[in-house]
Amino acid sequence: MDIKCLNNAYLDLFMNNKDKFLDDFKNKLWPALEASSVRYKGRPVPFLYHPFMINQTEWNRLKELIDCFNEILSKVTVRYLDDNEFRSYFPFSEEMEEFILVEPGYSSLYPVARFDLFYYQDSIKFCELNTDGTSAMNEVRGIQEIVANSEAVKQFKKDNNLELEGFELFDSLIDIMLVKYNEFLSNKLNEDIDFNKNNPVIGIVDFSKDGTISEFKEFQRWFDKRGLLSYIIDPRDVENRDDGLYYNNKRIDFVYRRATTARLFDHFDEIQEFLTAYKDHKFCMFGSFRSQIIHNKAIFQVLSNKEFVSFLDETEHRFISEHIPRTDLLIEETIEEDNIKSNKDEYILKPDDGFAGKGIKLGIETSQRDWNEFVDEAACKPYLCQNYCQPPTRKMISIDDGKVGIDPYYYQIGIYVFDGQVQGIYNRAGREKIIGSSYECFTVPTYIVSEGK
Repeated sequence: MDIKCLNNAYLDLFMNNKDKFLDDFKNKLWPALEASSVRYKGRPVPFLYHPFMINQTEWNRLKELIDCFNEILSKVTVRYLDDNEFRSYFPFSEEMEEFILVEPGYSSLYPVARFDLFYYQDSIKFCELNTDGTSAMNEVRGIQEIVANSEAVKQFKKDNNLELEGFELFDSLIDIMLVKYNEFLSNKLNEDIDFNKNNPVIGIVDFSKDGTISEFKEFQRWFDKRGLLSYIIDPRDVENRDDGLYYNNKRIDFVYRRATTARLFDHFDEIQEFLTAYKDHKFCMFGSFRSQIIHNKAIFQVLSNKEFVSFLDETEHRFISEHIPRTDLLIEETIEEDNIKSNKDEYILKPDDGFAGKGIKLGIETSQRDWNEFVDEAACKPYLCQNYCQPPTRKMISIDDGKVGIDPYYYQIGIYVFDGQVQGIYNRAGREKIIGSSYECFTVPTYIVSEGK
């Protein structure tokens, strides 16, 4: 099934009926979004009235790719846990390292993740691994439902005898949470705690002004449908008692951690009750601190250095060279060796533990003077220098100030990986080369396309 032809067919349909579909967007789709829980920092998440389609062959290819990468990342994580010298390659404090090494009570090294990548059809490049506080499942759920029920998509499916299948990201994740909780109970790391075996009380943990509260409340709704009591909890507001972790005098059996490791350790002295209870296995935490090993962007620098990962085989090294942009620490030595200042168009600079596009500097869009100054400043911080990969583009429908058009959008897809298995896609697009909430960014509903029955 030729995706380019299908995409062009959708563009033609939309432009030939643009007044009708613009009215649908303004009077049905956008109001549906405003009434939904799909919000970021209190505002509705902007989206494109455009179904991003992939076929079954592409979907299978992505799953095979993630399977191969999981093998590599598992080996790297295990090596970190077992090898003190290997741990020195990562920029973690002694306190953070101590908690990364704490046994979580279940086997998954990163039970929920989103691997962000550039999908060029003929090649794939990973750009970020989100294994720590993985988010945006609610954006995927809500926007794919809204667009799937739009007039344009319904007409497109009918005209072309197609089915578009979205992704389920809530029940499937809760199922895995309960599996990990039962595994934690079976390992009996703390036999003094009388855990609720069948109906654990759940704490969704993040700092009160940091998290995507609308998504947390959506998870609460899904927990409630399963008969599970849950609270949204700031890690500074818990109490470590002899018989467990408490919030408002209610014992918490299971923590769904959404606060990133970096943010938690920024508040290390303020969250001692939470950390001590975790260390003593007084609750099961979904998303142990081990997720930080591959969440931190230093993983790209480690993988790029063949000497650091000499325990990998040649097939795995070839995978890295094909799919991981060359990455180095931004220090005086690499600045000189790689001619980073004089070859600015070849590089992108990233903070080693940033998110949402914050702190990123792209050489091709920066003047030589500003680039040189930024390189000097960033070399004094934990920054990485990475070979720049321009995001792929696809023509999509634009609606700007009530006007409909077609623009080439850069896009970046994120592959959700639940307990090692591919579960769905989060797709963001923009007309700037950097895509993130700090720049122009639209969520694009993504579907697996197949022939109708």
